[in-house]
Amino acid sequence: MSERKLAPRTIEVYEGIYRLNIKKHLAHLALGEIKPATIRTWRTTLLKEGRSEIQAVKVYRILRAVFNTAIKEDELLKVNPCRIKGFDKERAPERPVPTVRQAHALAEEMLARFHALILLAAYSGLRWGVLTALRGPTSTSRRPPYVCTGSWLWCGESRCSALRSLKPASGP
Repeated sequence: MSERKLAPRTIEVYEGIYRLNIKKHLAHLALGEIKPATIRTWRTTLLKEGRSEIQAVKVYRILRAVFNTAIKEDELLKVNPCRIKGFDKERAPERPVPTVRQAHALAEEMLARFHALILLAAYSGLRWGVLTALRGPTSTSRRPPYVCTGSWLWCGESRCSALRSLKPASGP
């Protein structure tokens, strides 16, 4: 990983994935000893240990990338054992979407200061980080980062470039 241009947090995540999911089960084997059958057994073990299907897919993709490097760049192997059909596909269940009635009922159950947050989350599709960064006008700033007036939403500094370019649904 030292040759790759990765963010420190990405390196930390990959090292944890390697330590907990790959090294623990496969480090005792030489690269050439790892076959597709070994990968099937390894994946089954991960699932039996309580990893979710999505976690197993992500770990499989990382292991496949390691083997691709061993083949294409280092020429240590001829064939990648991580070539099992379907092991790299995420099958996440669809998240339930509240009805209008459910969203409003939930907002009514919350403290009044959370009503707008609940309704915006239900209808906008914004991520949690963006939702929690929303601020109203303050006396210390000329223009808040996010201002919602009628059908207009103006966005200032944001990690989400899509938010910076929002236009009104219909012009004034």
